[in-house]
Amino acid sequence: MRKKILNLILIILSFLSFLPAFAKAPAKQLNLAAVKQVVKSKLLEVQKCYTDLIIEGMAKAGTVVVAWDIDDKGVVQNLTIKENTSGDQALAGCVTEKVQNWVFPPAEPEMTFAATYSFKFGN
Repeated sequence: MRKKILNLILIILSFLSFLPAFAKAPAKQLNLAAVKQVVKSKLLEVQKCYTDLIIEGMAKAGTVVVAWDIDDKGVVQNLTIKENTSGDQALAGCVTEKVQNWVFPPAEPEMTFAATYSFKFGN
C-alpha cells in the first residue's frame, strides 16, 4: 500500500512539473506608467547624447520632444521629433537613434500605443 501511495505521489509530481511549460506569466501591461518606466531606465543613454556634444564643444541647451508608436511586439514605430528648442540637429538625431532602439512592453494585439516624451538638456 505504501509503495502505491509513493508511486501515486511521483506521478502527481511528474504531472505538476509539466504545468509551468503550459502556464504563461502575465505580460506586463502597456500603459503610460510602463512607458515612463522604460524611458526613465534609459535616460542615461539620452543624456550621453548631450554630454558627448559638451565634450565636443557643440552642445546647445533646450528640449527635444519625441513622439512614437509602440507596436504589439513592443517595437518603436513612426518616431518623429515634435519640437527641438535646442535647434541642434545632432542632439535630436542622437535622441531619436536611442529611442528607436528601445523595447517596450507590447501594445494590444494588432494595435499601437502612442507615446510622447520631452527630453530636457542643459539649463
